[in-house]
Amino acid sequence: MTTPCIVTMDLQRYLVEQERLDNVLDALDSITKEVTKDLLHYNEVRIGSQRWTFDDVLSVAFETEEFCDICKALAQSTTEPERFLAQRTSYQYMIEAAAEALASTLAERIFHLRKHGGFYDYR
Repeated sequence: MTTPCIVTMDLQRYLVEQERLDNVLDALDSITKEVTKDLLHYNEVRIGSQRWTFDDVLSVAFETEEFCDICKALAQSTTEPERFLAQRTSYQYMIEAAAEALASTLAERIFHLRKHGGFYDYR
């Protein structure tokens, strides 16, 4: 009977760890998508006693450099339908990006709570 070589054992440990990390990243991605959807649909996201709502998404968007530019462009294009629609689309993407950014910061906390039997709720 031969014993496995060190390289084979290290490779096996690496593959097991890589699979575990891939599973964690998949779970975090899934949670981020779930929370993003909840926030964009005006559902409250609660982790323990803390709550996040669409207002928090707007706060995140407000902190971006593009917020003022997009709002100004929206206001200036009210008489030009095509330009207004383009700016509206930019605003929508900015809000979606802000919701995803907030959700990604919450995803890790939610993942650990779920892993350890904690409470996460949305309403």
